[in-house]
Amino acid sequence: MIHDVFISYSTKNKSVADPLCAALESAAIPCWMAPRDVQPGLPFAGQITRAIHGSKTMVLIFSADSNNSEQVLRELELAADARLPIIQFRIEDLTPNDDLQYYLSTPHWFDATKAPLDQHLGPFAIALKTLFETSAKQMKKSLGKIVNFAKHKLTTSLGGFDSKGDDPVVDRGAAADMYEENVKYAADLDIMPTIEIS
Repeated sequence: MIHDVFISYSTKNKSVADPLCAALESAAIPCWMAPRDVQPGLPFAGQITRAIHGSKTMVLIFSADSNNSEQVLRELELAADARLPIIQFRIEDLTPNDDLQYYLSTPHWFDATKAPLDQHLGPFAIALKTLFETSAKQMKKSLGKIVNFAKHKLTTSLGGFDSKGDDPVVDRGAAADMYEENVKYAADLDIMPTIEIS
């Protein structure tokens, strides 16, 4: 199976992983997720390793459960070894434990801590879609800005703020270099991917 995203999560957060995966795939972002994509009869560990190495990025559903999951930690180790960008889809406001913090030290995360979950799925899918439409050379450079941009757009749209005016989420130092001329942000495009969330 060809895929762009490996979704790492605690099995206790499957109720979040399933709709997140559905939203990404509705935006034409193919995902690999256990146990859905595990082939019976083949060693589980090898399938996880190949799936991670075959991805463009890892999305970690970060929660108290994943913060204490040995399986999640092993997947993060493999992603780091494969030099994959790791994006946190945070559903709880927590500090990563010492082991996870080693792999999550970069500020690539998306704030999905406020209910309902559905309001975050579309903007997150748009952020990833924008990321994958950039060139491979720009990908790592643009990653943090695109993820922060999506969080910024979501928060300001809910609060009624002008996206390039006063910003309650992103500090002005980060916002000042957020809008690069050579990066097309999905929220600024005329045609947006249709994402149906039930």
